[in-house]
Amino acid sequence: MPKCPVCLAAWITVMTGVSLAPGIAEKVRVGVLLLLCFGLLFIVLSWFRRCYRGVAETKKTRV
Repeated sequence: MPKCPVCLAAWITVMTGVSLAPGIAEKVRVGVLLLLCFGLLFIVLSWFRRCYRGVAETKKTRV
């Protein structure tokens, strides 16, 4: 992920053919970073839930 908005705007232009102003590219960068963070949080929470559910089911079968 490019750090500067101008680099991100250039990268998006090269990949998609759509040019962006640096101000809009900065907002897109923040949005993409938020989406990635929420996605990672979702994956981690679902992993914890799956592990907890496995421990709870193991305890039920042992009793």
